[in-house]
Amino acid sequence: MPVSVAAPPRVPGVDSTDDATEAFPLVDEDGRRVGIATRGACHADPALLHPAVHVLVRTADGLLWQLRGHRKDVAPGVWDHACAGHVRPDEAPVDTAVRELGEELGLAVDAAALHEIGVVVVRLPNESELTTIFELRHDGPFVLAPPEVAGLAVLPFGVRPTPLPPGAPEVHAWLDEHRPGWDR
Repeated sequence: MPVSVAAPPRVPGVDSTDDATEAFPLVDEDGRRVGIATRGACHADPALLHPAVHVLVRTADGLLWQLRGHRKDVAPGVWDHACAGHVRPDEAPVDTAVRELGEELGLAVDAAALHEIGVVVVRLPNESELTTIFELRHDGPFVLAPPEVAGLAVLPFGVRPTPLPPGAPEVHAWLDEHRPGWDR
């Protein structure tokens, strides 16, 4: 059941905190590295499939969600899974998940604490991501990390916030099909 959680609007004319020249690996649908492109190019060309991660964090009281920073280059000021990020050229997806959990939530976790749920190709009009989905059981404490993250919320199981980023429906459809009850 979606619940609308108010998000302040993005401030027009404010520059993004993301570096458009950051290098992203390019992959095929099997995850094999096939090249490198910039963040700016990857976010403007759906032919450039690049790897990303999403981490679902389960707490005793529900799922943790993050409000994306208002200066993000993609989907600013919307709710997303607890942790999400792009894989660097020298990283495996699990290493990215560990790094992003530290950067976005202040968590120091070992890769063994993460459970890989699956991989889904998310295709949007302007970009395509090969998204590895992980799950983590953790009750915090969580540390807010502005400007990357503007807010955190634990919502009861089965409740999803809105608005969500454009790729969320594809990720949720995959989870609903392959992991029924993932948000319960």
